[in-house]
Amino acid sequence: MSGVEIPLTLPTPRLQHRWEADAEDGSAWLCHYELILPLAEFDVRREVVFDDDEEVELTCLTVPMGTPTRRTLSGIPCIDPNGVYFFDAPFRARAHAIRDAQVLGGLPVYCIAHDGTALAYSATPEPVQS
Repeated sequence: MSGVEIPLTLPTPRLQHRWEADAEDGSAWLCHYELILPLAEFDVRREVVFDDDEEVELTCLTVPMGTPTRRTLSGIPCIDPNGVYFFDAPFRARAHAIRDAQVLGGLPVYCIAHDGTALAYSATPEPVQS
């Protein structure tokens, strides 16, 4: 997962589309479609040890729901030219998330902008001013 801070107040479980810059192509973006599951207090998956012996305790598990969608844009995903945030998931991934959310009992669906701004899916989306 990227180093972007995602708000801890988001519900779990949830489905999310998370944008990040493509490290291999500076003009492209990657959108990761993910299932986020909460981890119980004594779940062994909560503890992750990195090579430098830094230990981090996770509160949720991120499960990829496919390969990332790559998009080449002149702008930034989730932000229109006026600086207004909007839910901006790739069409096919969004359709999958809406269907998956129904199958999984009505999970919420979010889009996470490159800066960590979380945008909830709504049938009638309302822009968020930056």
